[in-house]
Amino acid sequence: MRCRTLLAVALLLLACLLGVAADDHHEVPAVGWDPTLLGDESIKLTLGEKKRLDSVGPLVINKDGTTKRVTNWDKMTPIEREGAYNRITKRNRERIAVLQKKIKEEEEAKQRRDGESKADGL
Repeated sequence: MRCRTLLAVALLLLACLLGVAADDHHEVPAVGWDPTLLGDESIKLTLGEKKRLDSVGPLVINKDGTTKRVTNWDKMTPIEREGAYNRITKRNRERIAVLQKKIKEEEEAKQRRDGESKADGL
């Protein structure tokens, strides 16, 4: 269950960062954030808005749905950052598609199990 919660948080956060529309029926759990990462910059985001946070680098989606940042982002040149950003963005989209498919399959399997258990109870 914890893995699904982490996955849901990661997908919703990524959806906000990539400008992908989120489903209305999902709630975003509170996530800790260190405001010192952005220094004195203040950023206001609205759902669906795209915003690159060049000072902290792209959000990396791991295969299990957890997230991380590129640790050496501040030491990269602008050309290295652009290349890394493009590779990470492509990989994130692929990983999100796999994770969304997995969630859908799990939900369908649960619905089948629930339907079978109700039929057994009749």
